[in-house]
Amino acid sequence: MARILIVEDNETNALLFSDVLAAEGHAVEVAPDGETALARLEAEVYDLILLDIHLPEMDGLAIARALRSTPAFDGVPIVALSAFATEREIREAYAAGFDDYLTKPIDVRTLVAAVSRHLRSGRITVPEKGRPAAEAPEPGAGGGEGAGPSAGRDRDEAP
Repeated sequence: MARILIVEDNETNALLFSDVLAAEGHAVEVAPDGETALARLEAEVYDLILLDIHLPEMDGLAIARALRSTPAFDGVPIVALSAFATEREIREAYAAGFDDYLTKPIDVRTLVAAVSRHLRSGRITVPEKGRPAAEAPEPGAGGGEGAGPSAGRDRDEAP
């Protein structure tokens, strides 16, 4: 089971993504805006973040940049969710630190496949709050598209 944070201001989308991923066995939490997301990310450890680009107050690009400037988030995959898919916007997302880009409306099979692909990087937390455990990927499962380095450390640990 992976811990996933969905940052999405559209309640319908958030509920759909949450239900689909919970049915896959993941522990899912939803944050409706950037401020709430950053507070949860400060208090909890997540294995993957699904992050809407267009949010009120603080957009997903700013959140991704903030997370990527913090060593504790080096190995946490961040997947962009957006209704816009121009080449410029996709480039900006990757430059901000996103690992993948999914265009809305998102097919649930595409969502599940993307989440599975990024979780193969090997960083899966144990169910206890704030207690990550690094697990080695299965032979031949690592190194796929979007697989980042494994962080495997708590936010309170020094880099």
